[in-house]
Amino acid sequence: MNCINSLKNQILEETINLDPKTKGRAIEERNHILSLFDDNSIFVEEIPNGYCSEYCCKHLPWFIVTTKIGRIKIGWRKRVIHIDWSDTIISGDGETIFPEESKKTTVGDKYIHAWSYEKAKEYIDILLC
Repeated sequence: MNCINSLKNQILEETINLDPKTKGRAIEERNHILSLFDDNSIFVEEIPNGYCSEYCCKHLPWFIVTTKIGRIKIGWRKRVIHIDWSDTIISGDGETIFPEESKKTTVGDKYIHAWSYEKAKEYIDILLC
């Protein structure tokens, strides 16, 4: 049964990879995410999807964006954008940096979830201040 599931997943992954709409969506998401940093990105590294490695999400990478404060990991996690600043010089935790947001979204020690590009931009601007 594992061989059948593996073959099925490979076929589905290749089908997604060959679909021009899928490629367009991945490019659009990349452009949106990287635009959140304005001119603050020094280097951008594309990494595998940090939430899902299945055929349905493999084509949607995450990014590590190097900024003046360090490296910020960012990518879509289901319906939210995961923003992780654990590899930066920021010493504050999520509750300290985003005290009001913990009532509205998931806030961890060194990460926050944004429900839209607009919120992600707001959070990144606060982190880069």
